[in-house]
Amino acid sequence: MSKLVPVCIALLVLGAVALPARAQDDETKALEQMLQVARGELTAKRDSALKTLVELDGEKEQAFWSLVGQYDKEMVEQRNQRRALIGEFVAAHDKLTAAQAENLADRVLDLDSARNEVRRKYFKRMSKEVSPVAAAQFLQIQWQFETMGDLKLQTAMPLATE
Repeated sequence: MSKLVPVCIALLVLGAVALPARAQDDETKALEQMLQVARGELTAKRDSALKTLVELDGEKEQAFWSLVGQYDKEMVEQRNQRRALIGEFVAAHDKLTAAQAENLADRVLDLDSARNEVRRKYFKRMSKEVSPVAAAQFLQIQWQFETMGDLKLQTAMPLATE
């Protein structure tokens, strides 16, 4: 088994990278299906936490869940960009040049800034359309799930070498 298999599995669980097309055998397809279920379960746990902890009713609840759905859709682009960056890093991590390291680091930092802008955008929208408290609760819970996923991802990543 390749040294990168555990990394790829961790990345797939987090929705961070897809396996290369050449590796699409039956075992890989089964693994991807299992990992899609795992991602779905994480989203379900987040949604369950939101339903339990964010107390809303009527129109406010409907507006809240509409915004959560919009947030999730917008974050798909962030995940796609992250997938591309991780794919580049994994491909080059054991022979990373200074120029590649600087380029990847700049792009990761830019992506983090863009991710925060999406958070800020939805915090403001939720504050206005639902309530500032519900918006803060969403931000806290969402950030907790993102942080847990980020930590798992970062601890699974190989260390860059020259």
